[in-house]
Amino acid sequence: MAEENEDTSEDSTDVFSSKFDPLKAFYTDGLKVPDAEAPIFDNISKFETFCLKGLTAKIIDRDMQKGVEIKSTSRSFISQDSTRSILVERKKKCSEKNIIDRMAKCFGPLSALYQYMEHRIKVKIHTRSVDGIGGHIEAYIAAFDTHWNLALEDCMQVWTRKIVRKSAGDSHKKIITKTNTNHMTVVKKNKRMETLERHISQLLLRGEQIVSIVRME
Repeated sequence: MAEENEDTSEDSTDVFSSKFDPLKAFYTDGLKVPDAEAPIFDNISKFETFCLKGLTAKIIDRDMQKGVEIKSTSRSFISQDSTRSILVERKKKCSEKNIIDRMAKCFGPLSALYQYMEHRIKVKIHTRSVDGIGGHIEAYIAAFDTHWNLALEDCMQVWTRKIVRKSAGDSHKKIITKTNTNHMTVVKKNKRMETLERHISQLLLRGEQIVSIVRME
């Protein structure tokens, strides 16, 4: 048993053994280093860097033997002509982000909106309400985007709303009303609903409020 323990202890301190224990070898006195000229490293990261450098050198030697062209890793400065061409390309990319250029390059249903805008064709836009179609807007398209957000001009808005009845308890309260607010006029009226219209010179309509767009002319 003693001989086996001695053999295992020798194996654990032998660098070339599969049972080598680096911690035990570190605290063992009089341990013989296989290579007396081996470099000493302060920490593991320095050792890894040294190994990677050696591996890179081996790869370069192998590529040189095979005749592979090795590219230089030194910094290369760009000439003035190439920098100008790069700036021109960047300007082209930035110009594509302009909404005016995007409208001209659109396709599908958006191309019809572009034709309405270019030829100044009036359209009828049906807008949604909480539970259905709330009304429509007759206007000219000034600009649009891929989300169907519309900038409109010379707008005539028509919509319906419920008539608010006054209760008997509110008769003693002072009610302040504004007549002709935003030039609204009542076009049609029945017992429960009334239809109003008003003119707006410029209007920005969000795409989520649009139900359909119809050409009028």
